[in-house]
Amino acid sequence: MTTFLVYLYLVVFILFDLFLFVLGFEIFITNIKGRAPEIPSTIKQRMAVVKQIHKFAPNAKTIIDIGSGWGTMVRTVAKKNKHAKVIGVEIMPLPYIYSLIRSVFVRNAKFVRADAFKYINKDNKKFDVGITYLLTPEMRNVQKVLSHFDVLISVDFPLPDVKPTQKIKIHRDFLAQHWLYVYKNN
Repeated sequence: MTTFLVYLYLVVFILFDLFLFVLGFEIFITNIKGRAPEIPSTIKQRMAVVKQIHKFAPNAKTIIDIGSGWGTMVRTVAKKNKHAKVIGVEIMPLPYIYSLIRSVFVRNAKFVRADAFKYINKDNKKFDVGITYLLTPEMRNVQKVLSHFDVLISVDFPLPDVKPTQKIKIHRDFLAQHWLYVYKNN
């Protein structure tokens, strides 16, 4: 029994070290490529997004999260909008795999490993709602695909050259005031 526990400990230790190595490598690659890091949204941010979806697109059938990271937003939105197909698009492998595993039982959630902007432009896709929580430099790319959404909801970072339909105060934490920016195409 003692030998088994030693081997079990070694396997768990090696797997944990491997996970940390892959995570560190992925963060390194993300920074080199100038992409936004995976920052999980808070429950307050996710619930604020759900509220705005129900307000601006209550009958939404297709919802996409651009740069879905660890999939927390996709899972929450999918659970609160059972009638909609919710797609998370993430380019980094570790968050994508984690999202797939965590969302096994969320039937209306789907994850795609791809560059979100190429995915959106492929076949000129249209979505009822787009969700994004990307840093300011990436928001220029979001602005280029704005016409693909009836409603775009951005957490914390506005589009650089487009006035939002509505700017909503979510909450203040120890770092900053958090906002939602809603853009509605007519």
